[in-house]
Amino acid sequence: MTIRTHPREHPVPVILSRAWQRRDITALENFSLQSAHGLLFLTGQITAAVASVPYFVNYSVVCGEDWITREAHVHVTRGGVPAFIRLVRSDAGLWEIDGVGRPDLEGATDLDIEWTPATNALPVNRLRLAVGDSRNVDAAWVRVPDLTVEL
Repeated sequence: MTIRTHPREHPVPVILSRAWQRRDITALENFSLQSAHGLLFLTGQITAAVASVPYFVNYSVVCGEDWITREAHVHVTRGGVPAFIRLVRSDAGLWEIDGVGRPDLEGATDLDIEWTPATNALPVNRLRLAVGDSRNVDAAWVRVPDLTVEL
């Protein structure tokens, strides 16, 4: 499946916009949630410095109104060197990373991008968890900054 609608192509109202600062490393993140055409768009930018190396992370996640990930793009620039990854989850639950099938991720409904708490909203909203509730979920975990993906 290819998602062709993106908030930058067709501006839509922002439902939620937040910024937060990490405490474990020097990092600041800006996050927005938008909705259009029956899809939710989570976008964010992280600026960080780790061991004096600058990092810039940009991500976009597209999910249905059911909060199930359909597609995601993650860009990382580490010390001026860019890297990119594209993840797609089919309606059948099959994952592709940069166009290559990943059967090891089968069963993962959610996506978790390592450096942001924003993607934690996916299972919380999908499962309608109340404060204090918890559930185990399988997620395609995108490691930052190396952009490897594991279950």
